[in-house]
Amino acid sequence: MDEATDKAAVTGFVEEILADTGWTLEKVRRRSSRFEPPDWYWTQFDIHINKDEEDRKLRLVAKGALNPSAWEGLSDRLTRHGAGRPCDPINNLGYPRLFPESQHAYWFYPFDPTMPNLPAATDPVRMAGVLLGLQDETAEILNVSRRLSIDTVRYVPEVGAILHYKINTDAAKLNVFGKVQPGHRGLRTYRIVDGLWQASKRYPRLSEPPAAPRLRGGFRAPAGGTCAG
Repeated sequence: MDEATDKAAVTGFVEEILADTGWTLEKVRRRSSRFEPPDWYWTQFDIHINKDEEDRKLRLVAKGALNPSAWEGLSDRLTRHGAGRPCDPINNLGYPRLFPESQHAYWFYPFDPTMPNLPAATDPVRMAGVLLGLQDETAEILNVSRRLSIDTVRYVPEVGAILHYKINTDAAKLNVFGKVQPGHRGLRTYRIVDGLWQASKRYPRLSEPPAAPRLRGGFRAPAGGTCAG
């Protein structure tokens, strides 16, 4: 499994994905690793690519199972959440690619099998409408989305992601951190923040009130502070 998820194997896989796209692979850098015995091992890689002097950076997750039972659970979960669909991190989503012989899988962020709303949370068009409360104003949403930057502060596969949203124009200024979490963990975080907000209104002298949280679009995105979803 170590050989299947090392830099050389990842390089070969990425070159296959980029074939006939016009993009070329510039560099593969190991970003982080995590060993979770007796079942899992995963590594994240930064993938630097180039096309016609345009540079992009992708993030690939390599996850391996340490025993047949763990692989059965991992492959079943990934199959339910997109394995078999095209792995296209350039124009769409980098859905999982499974390798049963070596019991490992690759996928590209922002796909994540436990956080189905993560791609939406990293989509400027979707988030422009959510963060600024725009609904049917399509032209304004598209205009704002071009000036919205979304940076990934932290991403731990299948655990959570922290995102930084920024807009700085004459018409609008925004500086928000959002947190995406799987399942009920996101709802729990939302309720904690909401509880702090309610407490700050009752006891204004005891604490500085956090931003009031909002729930929108299937994930939680409070304006002006940390969010969960």
